[in-house]
Amino acid sequence: MLLLSYTKPFLEGVGTLSNFLFGVLKFLWKVTNLLFSKIRSFLQQLKHRFYAVRSGPENPKPLFKPSHLSTILCCLLHLLPTLLTIILITLNLGGFFIGRELDGLGRDSVKLGVLQVAAKVHELFIIASLGAVIFHVVRNQLARGEGLPLGLMGVGFSFGSVSFFFSPDFWAGVSVSHPRKKRIIALVVTAGLIAPLVGPTSAVLMIPRELDWAAGGGYLWLNGTENQLWPSKLEKGHSPEDGEVHCIAAGWEDIRDNYQTWAFDASQAVPSFEVPQGLGRKFYARTRQSNAFREETWVFTAHNDVTILQSYMYSIWSSALHYLSKKEPEYLRLRKASTRTATVESDLPAVRVSCSPWTDNSNSRLSLFSFPVLAEYNDNTDHLYEGYQVVNATDVIEREMRANPDSAPESPGFRVLTAGLQLPPFPGQSASLGVIVFTRSKRGTGRGASQACSIDARWAKGKSFIQETKTTIQPVPIYYPRHLTIESEFEGGFSSTSFSPPNDGTWRRVNVTSGWFDQLTPREPPRKRPSDDEDEDDDDDDDSRNQTTLEAVLNTMIWDAPTRETIWEVEFAIGLTIIDGMSRSSCDRDFDAICKESQQNYGSG
Repeated sequence: MLLLSYTKPFLEGVGTLSNFLFGVLKFLWKVTNLLFSKIRSFLQQLKHRFYAVRSGPENPKPLFKPSHLSTILCCLLHLLPTLLTIILITLNLGGFFIGRELDGLGRDSVKLGVLQVAAKVHELFIIASLGAVIFHVVRNQLARGEGLPLGLMGVGFSFGSVSFFFSPDFWAGVSVSHPRKKRIIALVVTAGLIAPLVGPTSAVLMIPRELDWAAGGGYLWLNGTENQLWPSKLEKGHSPEDGEVHCIAAGWEDIRDNYQTWAFDASQAVPSFEVPQGLGRKFYARTRQSNAFREETWVFTAHNDVTILQSYMYSIWSSALHYLSKKEPEYLRLRKASTRTATVESDLPAVRVSCSPWTDNSNSRLSLFSFPVLAEYNDNTDHLYEGYQVVNATDVIEREMRANPDSAPESPGFRVLTAGLQLPPFPGQSASLGVIVFTRSKRGTGRGASQACSIDARWAKGKSFIQETKTTIQPVPIYYPRHLTIESEFEGGFSSTSFSPPNDGTWRRVNVTSGWFDQLTPREPPRKRPSDDEDEDDDDDDDSRNQTTLEAVLNTMIWDAPTRETIWEVEFAIGLTIIDGMSRSSCDRDFDAICKESQQNYGSG
């Protein structure tokens, strides 16, 4: 225990001595380093003085070094994107047309991909040009100006990011007092606005788009006044020769032959119908979707006389384009269009048909018929509650039956009987013509079933157009066979099956007379008699009908309509017949001399 008590003070003394000696050595090391650094600094000064005496005083180093190569490269950085931008804007504003595809056949997707890469490179060049301008201003302010806030030192890298303008660095530069602060901030903000728009704008300007390009135009002149070509009242014209139908009924066979196909398409919501052979006008229809009140059927097409002249002028234009491209090479690109459209703005015929439900007249005498009331315009709703206009048409029906005994309901061959009559004035009624359809009853006996239809005809502002798709290269357009279809559309279009015309002067009402309707639906011309070896029953059936052209159309499908309780099929058939006659309302007028050949070549449409 005595030994341990003496050992502890001894060890403490040794530790204290060691710490003292270590502190002394550390102090000596620092003194030695300081001494040597002073000696080294003194020797370096002697060396620099020796070199200064030997070489003379040192010249100041310049901040900017002049270089022609650097100047040219800096100018190219701005000139290349500027020139390319000017070229792209000029081509787009000038409407340069390159054809239906890019240079070379096919692989447009690859070419468009390359153009997208080129648009990105163009964007990078513009961003680099803006950045170079900003860095030039920054260097100039640092070298020769009043300096810049620290937050704006790297603005040349950050101006393309929208988040930079919400950062403390930018707002510190805005808040600082600087003599040229407004100009610098305006430059940065302008570059920041341009940078996000460069990419989309470059792509829009560089990548070609499919557009409609104007390739000529003018006026079509028809022989006649506006009221002669688009009459406000359809009246009976001069009577044709024996055995012939009036020209307004020239299309009834096309309607009869295609009605079943068109009716099936209409039931599937197909809106347009085309005669499969030759030059023709498309028919458009919006059939009723139900038997509810206010549901109607609309049918329209192009004006026949306009389409004949339009197709003729289009053929002349196509031929002229072919020969013009040989003498004027700049017009050659117009022949490369994928689609050519020739449009004529004119009034189009439109017909609205609304029929009442079938009424079985088995136990009553035919006398009163209820015709739906059709409002003239969509703002004329004061008389819609009337619903139907009741007209006594007994004399009309009896006159039709006396004129054609085979059409009596008791006749074995009876199917459909139609009669047109002039509707007397009635409050809120726009329809001027009524058509009565009389057919078999649901039980097949008695006086049959009847249906009353109101006809509202209009001339509406619209356009007809020929659209020809060039799938293959045609070296001589005038020589190859052409199948031209005249399409049409209204300015406003149809919004629904209960559409009513707007009262803005674009839908002119047409007064349809019963005399014109009788001329439109004459007795069906007798068919060619079959040879002796054919069945005589067929011959008797063909000759015994003695039906009108409208009845021939109705007989193709809807003569048994009461068994199916359909209304739209009758409206559709009547609408097709009326609209085709309206489109030919001026067919008995002569064209001028230049168009007589077109009538012979293209027919009546």
